[in-house]
Amino acid sequence: MRILVWTPLELTYYITDHGHCGSTDFRRSRRPEGDGGAGAGESAEAPGRAAPSRRGPGHGRHRLRGQFPLIACLDRYGPVGVVEASQIIGVSQPAVTRVAALLEERGWLEQRSGGADSRLRSLDLSPAGREVAARMRSVLYPAVEAAARDLCARAGADFLDQLDRLERALAEVTLFDRVMQYLALENEIELVEYGPGMASHFYDINHEWIREMYRVEPSDLALMNDPEGQILRKGGCILFARSRLLGIIGVGALLDHGQGVYELSKMGVLRQARGRKAGERLIRALIERANHLGARCLFLLTNQKSAAAIHLYERNGFVHDHQVMERYGAAYERCNVAMRYDSRRDPHASAAP
Repeated sequence: MRILVWTPLELTYYITDHGHCGSTDFRRSRRPEGDGGAGAGESAEAPGRAAPSRRGPGHGRHRLRGQFPLIACLDRYGPVGVVEASQIIGVSQPAVTRVAALLEERGWLEQRSGGADSRLRSLDLSPAGREVAARMRSVLYPAVEAAARDLCARAGADFLDQLDRLERALAEVTLFDRVMQYLALENEIELVEYGPGMASHFYDINHEWIREMYRVEPSDLALMNDPEGQILRKGGCILFARSRLLGIIGVGALLDHGQGVYELSKMGVLRQARGRKAGERLIRALIERANHLGARCLFLLTNQKSAAAIHLYERNGFVHDHQVMERYGAAYERCNVAMRYDSRRDPHASAAP
């Protein structure tokens, strides 16, 4: 028997009602105002109209808890029968049948007859359902994971104390609202190409983050003082993250080493603007740009002290690589970590360098 192994973010979906499944455009989903206000999407009980709130604003409004496990099950394992799905998810067969009917009504699931015994029906996601599952992975998962990590960061060492802290934090701001906040922050930032007058931003942002933890080295200054000559004219690119509220807040660059080898470099976000996902937006865009340029190898150099950045790189498909370290690590005195992008380790990528 196959068991559905829950990731923390999937478990978060399963144990909480503070989700939104009424619209596949998660970035545009909004929590309704007031106890009886209409939702932005459809309810599970009555597609096309909002379900009334049972426990206050946003709570259980779209019954994601009942639908997401089956979507995740079919997305992970492919076609399964009702009996097997109930065993994988850990719910009753009638519950699976009810959720399957709701998903089929939405056009997200297809059922194939198993004869007289309805339990032998085969369940599978429809093309529309697979699109929903893909959007969940690419758009909603990161927001939920970020919100859950923010909650868990408040917890201490004692488990009961952790629960108490989490309950208090959720009482202040629900998980639903935290997810919406992260999505709103993502939409508040746009990425722009290097242009006239941006050299000072490139210098200032990189100078700030390097000075926070390290010594500014000659290799740093060579790039920071002449980004156009040292990066752009040599086949690389520079992207900036611009906040509608704060202006230019982050930067990242691709250095062209020739023969399809690119380096992700000079990646930083201003201290005052951190926590807005600008760094991850830049990483994703630069990976996509490297792919567009036909990169056969994309690597980066860093230091163990930058633990948070290393974790971010790992979440986006970078793996530690000794060969990259041996070949390129001498570029910086502070470098003791080298990483190479591997699309197979990137949960966001379908094709990559």
